[in-house]
Amino acid sequence: MDNKKQEIVFFEKMRSIRKNNDIELKEISDNTKINLRYLELIEKGDFDSLPNIYVRLFIRTYADYLNLDTKEVLLEYDKYTNIKPKKLFQKKIKPVKLKEPKREIKTQTKINFDEEKAKEEKPKEIDKNNKEQANSEKSKQELDTKKKIEQIYKEPKIDLQKNRKKFDVNQQYFYSPSNIFKIASSIGLIIIVYILISYLSKEQSKNIELNQNNLENEINTNLVTDNSKLNNDNFNQEKLISSTSKRINKNINSPYLFQILTKKKTKLNISHDNSNGERIEDCNIIAPKDSILKFVNEGNIYFDLWNSNHVDITINGTISIDQYLKEKNGLVRGEFNPSNKKLYLKFYNY
Repeated sequence: MDNKKQEIVFFEKMRSIRKNNDIELKEISDNTKINLRYLELIEKGDFDSLPNIYVRLFIRTYADYLNLDTKEVLLEYDKYTNIKPKKLFQKKIKPVKLKEPKREIKTQTKINFDEEKAKEEKPKEIDKNNKEQANSEKSKQELDTKKKIEQIYKEPKIDLQKNRKKFDVNQQYFYSPSNIFKIASSIGLIIIVYILISYLSKEQSKNIELNQNNLENEINTNLVTDNSKLNNDNFNQEKLISSTSKRINKNINSPYLFQILTKKKTKLNISHDNSNGERIEDCNIIAPKDSILKFVNEGNIYFDLWNSNHVDITINGTISIDQYLKEKNGLVRGEFNPSNKKLYLKFYNY
């Protein structure tokens, strides 16, 4: 194989392997960090732009990316760089023909023409044998070289994914989409768990508060009613829990009936305003269970209750105000004004 063919194989084969695998020089440049211009020069065989040590390094990296035998490729590069200057040098030098030296014939020696002929034929035969042997060795050497080159440039199956992973420098410093998805999923799971725990905590708090209220209601409902009547000391301002007003959106004729049904033994204090605006006490009693008290009035009515859960109160027999009384469990001081249909309530602790 002549030098020209070796040069063509060295450059064309690497470029052919790259193109057959649909690999762009830009991709190799991005993954190996080799300047794109230097890769183009390597494929053109222009090795004079950089020092030899950089050229060898770039060729090795390029060949490694293509999964070629880097040692053999560098060996071909060394052969190429050693042959090229010699070839250029031989073109500049013209071959010099050496003059054959004149044969000196001694007149004193008698020439035996048969012996001289035999001597001339024997070297010719040796030269012929040597030439055939040299040609045979040359052919064998060319065949071996051809096999080595074919072995070097035998197109491998390139694992592009493996090479991209190998030369992907950014992978060490940036998150891949799969990692981002895993992180986002983890964060989402943490948020969901946090929300769930918060919700359960709130529900648990509500249940605890409800149980406490129920317990308080049960305690207050079962509160022992002694024989002392209600008085202003029971409604001390320091014991006030809250106050509110409610409008009853019902038709209430005057005079109206204010009725109380006791569900337990309890204490009651009822009074009203007469036609002169004077406040008159109707009763201040300890009523037994299932007592029914009825009061007919035209003006305001006032009521003090020992416990809101001990009674059911209606106006005109159909309008219940229990839903307002039971907002708080405890002592109640209330007032109903028929003129504006408003109910005024204050709740106290015991």
